[in-house]
Amino acid sequence: MSAMTMCVRRVSTAFGLLVLAISAAHAAGALAVANCGFGSSVDAASVDAARKEALFRCGLQRDGDCRVVATVRKGCIALMIDLSQGSTCTIKAYTVGPILPTVINEALKKCESQGGKRCHVNVAKCDTSG
Repeated sequence: MSAMTMCVRRVSTAFGLLVLAISAAHAAGALAVANCGFGSSVDAASVDAARKEALFRCGLQRDGDCRVVATVRKGCIALMIDLSQGSTCTIKAYTVGPILPTVINEALKKCESQGGKRCHVNVAKCDTSG
């Protein structure tokens, strides 16, 4: 392999890593909730874009009472509801963090500590770009 070929490969690899780092730096997610609805977003270009998408998705289910309760960069979001009252409207807990199983377990503990009897994962997403 010639010195020129090795140099081109090194530059290509360095450029690829730079592009990956830049795109990962812009990845974000958000969670919006309402009295009886939610919306989430991951892999958005920015936190602001993630907030807007989560609010939009929440708004498809509800009329205007949506609010962003969590944002994340390079992480995961989990939302728990309590099915014990026969409704999917009982949002009991949400958490964010770097590792999905941990985030889900924390949300489950929160749901149960707040009186949830049949806690169910309704959202469990990670920012795959980050």
